Amino acid sequence: MEKEEAHPFEELPEALVEEMLKQSNAIGDSLFQNFQELQNKRKELRAFLGHDIKKDRELGHSEIPTTCGVDGSYTIERLLSTDIIAIAAVAVEGLIPPSEKRYWPKPRHLSTILPVVHHDETGSIASGIMFEYELQLISKAPHDVIFLDGSLTTPLIRLNQAIEKVEVLTDNRLNSELLDSLQAILSSYKEICICIAGQ
Repeated sequence: MEKEEAHPFEELPEALVEEMLKQSNAIGDSLFQNFQELQNKRKELRAFLGHDIKKDRELGHSEIPTTCGVDGSYTIERLLSTDIIAIAAVAVEGLIPPSEKRYWPKPRHLSTILPVVHHDETGSIASGIMFEYELQLISKAPHDVIFLDGSLTTPLIRLNQAIEKVEVLTDNRLNSELLDSLQAILSSYKEICICIAGQ
């Protein structure tokens, strides 16, 4: 028995399809007009850019920046009478020039696994700890460029959310993991922000 040929637009109202096709024509016309404008200004744009563009041999030697990336994750396994939380952050170095002499001691990761009492806010605390781990690694990274997930404000927002939940969470092990290094973490965060502002 032959299969019927699939028609993806078969179920759509005909008026909707026609309206979308009309809109796509307008988009095509607009793109074509923009392209034509660029073609007409091509000589003018090339002359303008020609004053600022230099050949690579005219730029001289520049140092290759060293790089690393930092990211973290956490998971909560909900069991019958308790939760198991695993939290980790890891830093991975990019390509390092052979002339690089800076040394970054190992380990370049932080992790913890804790059995904790069930609570709805456990994820908020775990997220805060994960960002603490990331900031610890970032503050020790001897690199010119450090890639992190999210924005520079994300760790601060998550740490604030975690601190707000400390009072409602009864598990001291998780609270201790968050609060014990909080002062050092905030100092590291301040140092990172100062470095960025000074660039």
